Amino acid sequence: MNRQHDRKMLHSKTDLAKYPFSTEAGEYVKQLSIRIDDFERPEFQNVLSRAEGRVKESILNGVVSPEFRDADVELLSYPLGQVLVAIAGEAYLKRRHALAEAKRSHELLKAEEPEKVIRLATDTFRWRIGEPDRDAGSPIHMLKLSFVDYLRTAPQFHDPKWKLVNRVVSDGFVYISIDEAARLLSEEVRIQILRRLETQRELLVPDILAKRANELLALFKQQRGPFEEYGPPPAAMEEAYPPCIKSLMQSLADGKDIPHMGRFSLTAFLVNAGLSSEDLLKLYGATADFDERMTRYQIEHIAGKKGSRTRYKPPNCDTMKTHGLCPYIDDICKRIRHPLSYYRRKTRMLQKSSRGGRQNSSY
Repeated sequence: MNRQHDRKMLHSKTDLAKYPFSTEAGEYVKQLSIRIDDFERPEFQNVLSRAEGRVKESILNGVVSPEFRDADVELLSYPLGQVLVAIAGEAYLKRRHALAEAKRSHELLKAEEPEKVIRLATDTFRWRIGEPDRDAGSPIHMLKLSFVDYLRTAPQFHDPKWKLVNRVVSDGFVYISIDEAARLLSEEVRIQILRRLETQRELLVPDILAKRANELLALFKQQRGPFEEYGPPPAAMEEAYPPCIKSLMQSLADGKDIPHMGRFSLTAFLVNAGLSSEDLLKLYGATADFDERMTRYQIEHIAGKKGSRTRYKPPNCDTMKTHGLCPYIDDICKRIRHPLSYYRRKTRMLQKSSRGGRQNSSY
């Protein structure tokens, strides 16, 4: 196919509105030469309302609806929604909004024909992707993606199916289904939005945008109440946790994604420290990509309630270091080789100190 014919695959304004993250959509919006002050004007109120709605859906539902009536409103509200989030300035809201927009993209992309998915991937993210030869791979492998592009995105996912060792690979390409391509593309969208939000320079915005952003921030803080009650459970002696576990828990509290080994290590540690499955579900409930069914299964598998019925322990200190999960070494770390050994030793120290304090204060 030549380039001119390829460009027609994403030519309609409806397609641009469906995929406002695309290079072509960005070029279209840029050509409109709309300034930030223009959104004070009455004719742009529909755009502002939709932008506000996108952020509200992120906060309340965790996904932006793919349905729309006016393509121009949809196209303009996409970047304007990000401006509102940037003004609000809340880091967790930025991550939640980026994920919500990515989920919207995934829902739309997985229903597309391969040609359109290929064009979006190549034009916007410069992927090397195409349709495989008819006699190559399994029938479910409808597309082939350069393993370099695959490895740039797939490691963000925790499901073992995304590991390269579990994929069909041939001549430097990984074979994937349309749905998998859509999932990988949606992750690129999430990263693209986050990058823009985190590098957004301060803007002089009209009062109406500042007002809407403050209202959205208030809504977020109101909804954050249920998120915050997912904080560290009190069942274990948290002050006795080793630095690696405290660091992982802080990452969860901040809404950051942690790697598969980090989640396994944290879950295995807390299970052995005495936390219940329900306690752990509350802890992971604060994450933007929380899936209760999948998370419950993983917790119960590590706890020995599913699968092999073996209760797993977290990796030893050397393994934690190898995977970059050891933030620093304190005096206790120097004398132990396992996170659980740290926990037992620190617990005894704290209990002894507590008993001593009570004895010293008695008459």
